Amino acid sequence: MSNSFLNASNFPTLMEIFPQSSSAAALMSKFAINLGQFFLPVAILLGGFVGVPFRVVFMSTGIVYLVLATLLAFLPYPKQVQKTANNEKNSNNSVQKSFSLGTICLVFMGFTTTAAFLLWINTYQELAKSYGIAQPSTLQSVYAIGASIAVLFNSFILKKGIKELDILIYYPLISAASLLLAYAINAPWILYVTSLCVGFFAANGLYQLTSAVLGNLYPTMKATTQSWAGLFSAFAQFGIISMAAWITAIAGNAAPKYILLLNVANMVLSTALALLVKRDSKNH
Repeated sequence: MSNSFLNASNFPTLMEIFPQSSSAAALMSKFAINLGQFFLPVAILLGGFVGVPFRVVFMSTGIVYLVLATLLAFLPYPKQVQKTANNEKNSNNSVQKSFSLGTICLVFMGFTTTAAFLLWINTYQELAKSYGIAQPSTLQSVYAIGASIAVLFNSFILKKGIKELDILIYYPLISAASLLLAYAINAPWILYVTSLCVGFFAANGLYQLTSAVLGNLYPTMKATTQSWAGLFSAFAQFGIISMAAWITAIAGNAAPKYILLLNVANMVLSTALALLVKRDSKNH
């Protein structure tokens, strides 16, 4: 619930603050998420060494949330551009006319871009054990490093003129190829390569870029349109995991490898949706 509330408010606000570089701003938010994913297992391990229960780590983050909430309640926000009623009416009419197949595909990509990394982070430990890796948690750190580097890299190439849709088309395909390698090669080292690739090409802010594209299409209703993608992202939170659980119940010990194939299919679907968005944008 907290994740959904934060996404629906944080991304549109960042786009308002940085209107000329909204995608890069959204990726910076993802960079902060990646830092948290990297430091969480480290903090838990350090707590174990000094005898502090892992719940203290989560309680500490709760205190940080309270501090941030206090700051947000009193610090000023940038001033928003005031629109006249006539301009607002014209903007709403343009929104209604621009609703298209591309919009629907972007909303569905809220599901595929979320499922891409959810399937990996909920499966890699069992997969690592079956491949003979004694400390599966090391894959999480490799994954987080790849995702963090990718966010910075993507922010750079977006500034250089690379389009968001090109990233949304090609990155899932590269991730799918790395997952197929992990399926075909039963060796511990390949999981480190795949974890790095999934972090870089799938967990690098694809959902945030999808939300940014939606927000740019509908500048007068950013939060509303991004919430559509957020709704499908929420579906992925339980839908794709339920599907993975069903595969586990049927396939048993072989389930992690079949879940790899499920993720490959998901990423190919994500690329297909992005291609439809690009074709629709050319038609309009």
